[in-house]
Amino acid sequence: MAQLVYPDGSIVTRTYTARNLLQQVDYDADGAGPDPASLVASFVYDAGGRETSRTHGNGIVTNRTYNRQDNLVTSIDVPGYAGLSFSYSYDENKNVTSETTGGVMAGYSWTASYDAEDRLVSWQRRNGDSQSWTLTLVGDWQQFVENGTTQNRTHGPTHELLAIDGTGLTYDPKGNLPQDHEGKTYVWDFDNHLSSVTVPADASGIEGTHTYRYER
Repeated sequence: MAQLVYPDGSIVTRTYTARNLLQQVDYDADGAGPDPASLVASFVYDAGGRETSRTHGNGIVTNRTYNRQDNLVTSIDVPGYAGLSFSYSYDENKNVTSETTGGVMAGYSWTASYDAEDRLVSWQRRNGDSQSWTLTLVGDWQQFVENGTTQNRTHGPTHELLAIDGTGLTYDPKGNLPQDHEGKTYVWDFDNHLSSVTVPADASGIEGTHTYRYER
């Protein structure tokens, strides 16, 4: 699609490279023709068709580099904004093993490790936060450790969670959880949509009853 005209007369124009890659998007608010301020974004690609640079309408540029000859992003950089600089590393199976953030966000950089089945088993943030998982062969969480606090879990033959740290869990005939190990209660509608959650004072989260509505 090269152009889209809206009922109010505004026009979005898209131009493409010789390889049919999106090159530029412009917005004309009144239909009188584009001007320099109408640029939404423009794009630059390498020989492999991977986006290497994106210029936004406000002048901010986002640059990307890639790993080897595939589509794994190794860095995202916004010149002039140190806190918007990210670099990534991967293992031989293309699992992301680290994200390094620049500037004031450096404390949020993290590393991760995986088991032989490429399942995430540990995650550590530079600021000291950490999580780790002990998994069964079929992927059930036997143990979850967050910042040094251990949570042990028991699962049933159909992999439903039966207990957390010895506190049993039960389910309704449709398999919905009416109450969890912290005492939070859940109400489900006929279509198994969560309709309300009640959080007691001593549980994690915001105390009170929270309700949800859905389209029909």
